[in-house]
Amino acid sequence: MHKHPALSSLERLSTFLYCMALLLLLGTCLTPRTARADDKSAPDTLVFTNGDSLKGKLVGATGAGVTFNSDMAGSITVPWAKINTVNSSAKFAVIRNKQQVSRKTPRADVPEGTIVVADKNLTVETPTGNTTISTSDTQAVVPAADFEKTVYKEPGILHGYTGAFTLGAAFVESTQTTNTYNGALTLVRTVPNAAWISPRNKTTLDASAIYGIQTQKANADLGIPYSSVKTDIIHGDLERDEYIKPRFYYLAYASADHNYSQGLALQDVFGGGFGYTVLKNAKQELDVKTDLHYEQQQFVPGAGVPNNNLIGMDFAETYMRKLPKGLAFNETGVITPSFNDASASATQPNPGKPYSAAFTGVFTFPVYKHLSFNAGIIDDYISDPAPTFDANSFQFTAGVTYAFK
Repeated sequence: MHKHPALSSLERLSTFLYCMALLLLLGTCLTPRTARADDKSAPDTLVFTNGDSLKGKLVGATGAGVTFNSDMAGSITVPWAKINTVNSSAKFAVIRNKQQVSRKTPRADVPEGTIVVADKNLTVETPTGNTTISTSDTQAVVPAADFEKTVYKEPGILHGYTGAFTLGAAFVESTQTTNTYNGALTLVRTVPNAAWISPRNKTTLDASAIYGIQTQKANADLGIPYSSVKTDIIHGDLERDEYIKPRFYYLAYASADHNYSQGLALQDVFGGGFGYTVLKNAKQELDVKTDLHYEQQQFVPGAGVPNNNLIGMDFAETYMRKLPKGLAFNETGVITPSFNDASASATQPNPGKPYSAAFTGVFTFPVYKHLSFNAGIIDDYISDPAPTFDANSFQFTAGVTYAFK
């Protein structure tokens, strides 16, 4: 076998630190910066039910309470029950509970203007008259400029992405030498991205890779020859959702997989289908999806297995759960049956209608600001691996994650 030269400990450490530096640079570049303009208007005022008051800037509000910035207290969120009055000279748009705003929503249905909060009521002062809404019936209070931008303007192609970049590594140097690297990138762009407005579209990009070399030193006395074993797994997928209803959408999907552990040189999928958001709130979201697609399987050279050209379907679900203390859990499961038989079934190790399945589960633990630690599993299965290769591929990964918004 070809001998892979081993890196020194210093070279490996330098490589790892260099990748970490790139990770932080990427996060810095993708994290949007907001310019703070000088505001020379009179400060807003918030008065608590106990008589205390703050002067500063009203940021906005939700059904839970008001977010207020002041030099004395910084940025705080105050429950409606603890607020006596709020006065602001800035203009805001007020969205009522259960109101789902879209571009088709009549302008009169969302009052915009300066606001006054008193006696558990919110009064919007507009040029055509005042509108009073109970604070208990308030879903969101949004700066008017942000409301106009979110509802009526289309963001640039590079605007609005959130996501995370993960990097991990493991090194062992002894009779056996092991170098393993893993990385992942997730990007999500929802337009518009606000809880009070119906989404128009969503773009999701996922990419992950794990690469490793394990070498065994030769020992002539024991008759042990030099050997090396390679791990080489790469995955990428791209999905575009276009919403027909707030929870129902059609989608286009493409993915590519390379898994040397299964003898799979390339498996690429192209298709389209529908999805539905079964559950969505501040703590969790569950989506189910199905599609019709074309799938091609190419096996590693020398495996003696012809390529497969398949027509199949995906049945998938994705689940996200926010846990206490900033922890989060993300999970995806998919099963992919095909309708037609594998090509050249006489030479296929498992002739018939191939199918595949995959499961991913990741826990994220916050560490400091945008940095977190993650640990997860990836399990892939194909019913028709190349001869001598396993059908199942299981990975446990851990690494440092940088999140950007």
